[in-house]
Amino acid sequence: MTLSIGAILKRSREKRRLTQDDVSKYIKIPNKYLRAMENDDYTIFSDKVHAKGFLRLYSEFLNLNSEELLALWRREYEKYFDTKKI
Repeated sequence: MTLSIGAILKRSREKRRLTQDDVSKYIKIPNKYLRAMENDDYTIFSDKVHAKGFLRLYSEFLNLNSEELLALWRREYEKYFDTKKI
């Protein structure tokens, strides 16, 4: 079974014994966005640049392979933004 991007982020954060508050304070991403990423909910983001930027910051903070996660994100979620009406 393949883990979702959100599950990978959450598992990595918890493995480091960090709370979302800890992460938010260090990388300056509000909790609501961290929570959304961990829940694979990208509807909260205004556009794909916003979502990808936060995902890159979060994954790099957790020492994850950000390029690999971004490739997964593009395959799974980028189409949402491409069809989203402004």
